[in-house]
Order: sequence, then structure tokens, then C-alpha cells
Amino acid sequence: MTTVEHKRGNVLVRAALALFLFKIFVLALSLATRSLLPEYFNENAYYGNFHWPRQQAPTQATRLATWDAQHYLFLATEGYHAGQRSITFFPLFPWLIRLTAALPGIGPLGAALLIANALSVAAVLLLHQLIEHRHPGTAADSLLLLLAFPGALFFHFPYTESLFLFLAVAVAWAVARERWLLAAVPAFLIPLTRPNGVLIGLLLLYAAVAHWRRERRISLGPMIALAAPALGFGAYLLFMLAATGNALAGLDMQ
Repeated sequence: MTTVEHKRGNVLVRAALALFLFKIFVLALSLATRSLLPEYFNENAYYGNFHWPRQQAPTQATRLATWDAQHYLFLATEGYHAGQRSITFFPLFPWLIRLTAALPGIGPLGAALLIANALSVAAVLLLHQLIEHRHPGTAADSLLLLLAFPGALFFHFPYTESLFLFLAVAVAWAVARERWLLAAVPAFLIPLTRPNGVLIGLLLLYAAVAHWRRERRISLGPMIALAAPALGFGAYLLFMLAATGNALAGLDMQ
């Protein structure tokens, strides 16, 4: 291992540790709101909105899984069925929750928190590598800006932001190294996470055109990667057709 690689590895380890400690702080603060900000959690709003299980009163853990998170936990446990409000949400995150919750002692909420936090850390570290590869010396400032953005709060809770960011960065990381088949995997999965995931196709189109201009030939790898987002969205439609009888049921419910 070279000195540069050793220093880069130390930077990633320190970044991962800092993120881990920050996440513990945010989650602990969320749980402490019951004492610190007793009026912050509104039980009337909890009962007035969708919550799962339906008959369950709010608990300490409820503070870590409100609003959209309740829909993901419901889908992970109950699945997709016609007429449900929850089917507006795309299936990859609920699938991952269901798969992880099968591990002993985790449960749906624990699985969702584990996935969201692990993938957000992985996404940030992968993004650090991507930026250092393309623009050396700017990665730290870029990541601080990302994590300071108010929407970064959702990287700590059971929402799809962490999964979506990880898949988007994974596509960009693979494309930057021209590993087209590797890029095709997250490019296929990202439209199963959120509908705007298909827009990753614009990045792949730009990369495929740049590759063609450089090589002056059409290669199979870029074409496979370019087709992956459309194939992923097609897989979503087929899943909804099988689960609800209507391929557009989720979009119609929105």
C-alpha cells in the first residue's frame, strides 16, 4: 500500500467514525425529545395520519418512524395490495426492510434504521472517493455541504433518501471508472426506489455519448447501462401488475 493510499484510508476511517458518532447523537436527541420538547410530538397528528400498527399507541420508538416511514414499515410487513394508500411508495426499500427484519432480534423498525444509516454512511464514503478521483482536494468540503443541507436529516431515519443517494453515487462511481455492467446494477434498482430514479438515465446517456465520441464505436457495456433505468421502471410496473392487478396502481394512487 502506498503512502497516499494509506492516508486516504485513514481519512475514510475518520469520516466513517465521525458520521457514526453524529448519527448516534441525532438518534439519541430524537428519543430525548419526549423530555426536552414534550409538545414537539403531537399525538393528535399521529392518530390523524396513517400509522402502523393501526391499533398501536405511540411509543418511544415511534419518534424514529413517523410520516412516510410508517408506510414503508407497513409495506415491508403487509405487502402491496390494491386500494391501499401505501402503494404510492416504491418497493425496493420495503423489500430490503423485510429481508433484513428476518434476521434474529431486529424487527422491521430496527431493519429500516440499520439500512438507512448503513447506506448513508456507505454513500458518503463512496462519494468521497468519487470526488477525490475527479476533483482532488475538494471532497471534504463537498461532503460537509451535503451533510449540512437540512434534507440530510432524513439520512438518519427510515426514509429512502439514503438508499437513493447510495444507488445514484454507485452509478456515478462506476461510470467514472467505465465499469458499465457494474453501473447497470444500481441504475436498474434506483427506479424501484423512487420514480425520479429514471433520471439517472441522463447521466448514463451523457457518459455513453462521451464514450462513443472518444472510441468512435458503439460498445455493448454503455448500451446495457443506458437501458438499465428503463428496465428497472418496467420491472416496477410488472411488480405492481402482479401485486395489485394494475401496473399503474401506485401512480394512480398518488
